[in-house]
Amino acid sequence: MNTKLTLRMDNDLIESAKEHSAKTGKSVSRFVSDLFEIIKNE
Repeated sequence: MNTKLTLRMDNDLIESAKEHSAKTGKSVSRFVSDLFEIIKNE
């Protein structure tokens, strides 16, 4: 099940995430989800 999550971050950090997303072809949501998976598995 997918659930919407709202995050509040510094504008510069958001822009960096969007640039990373454009370079990798992976959405910012997928990028954040991947990071949460890493944390979950620690």
